[in-house]
Amino acid sequence: NAVFSLFVPGTETTLHSGSTPYTYRSHLGLDVPEDCEFEIESNNFTAHEGEITLFPSELPHKAWNKSDRNRFILLLDFLKPDYEKENIFKTTSKRNITIHD
Repeated sequence: NAVFSLFVPGTETTLHSGSTPYTYRSHLGLDVPEDCEFEIESNNFTAHEGEITLFPSELPHKAWNKSDRNRFILLLDFLKPDYEKENIFKTTSKRNITIHD
């Protein structure tokens, strides 16, 4: 999964968790002004341009932009190496997950 994320000034997500334990989520800061942060399991982190943050997607997390500029990041999800693809297909058949070799 790869998604560009735009947070206009004043944007804040609710606390949420990924729907699968099979992936890591990464945030790559592309254009990140001051006052843009995120929280993972009650720990606050400051986002910075060019930095990547990687965490298990099932951990509770949220993000916000309290600046007066747009914040752009690239979200990338990676399959955890300790899961076998065949088992994931069996347990997630009702979810919208696609794995490409």
